[in-house]
Amino acid sequence: MGSFKDAKRHDVLVNAYAKTDQSMPLLLLGQGKHKSETERLVTELSLEDKVIFLGFRDNPFPYIKKCAV
Repeated sequence: MGSFKDAKRHDVLVNAYAKTDQSMPLLLLGQGKHKSETERLVTELSLEDKVIFLGFRDNPFPYIKKCAV
């Protein structure tokens, strides 16, 4: 969760996730200038069914509470 900006390196996260055999979805919360780049990367890696963009949430804690990993 958080802004899609340089310091967050969502590209590294998505590439690492792509190399796993993880069946659980990757939920990404937030907005920012690199969101569209991250969405393109997800498409390039054919992860559209596993990486879910939820956008900005005022209260991300319900998602954190239900996280398994």
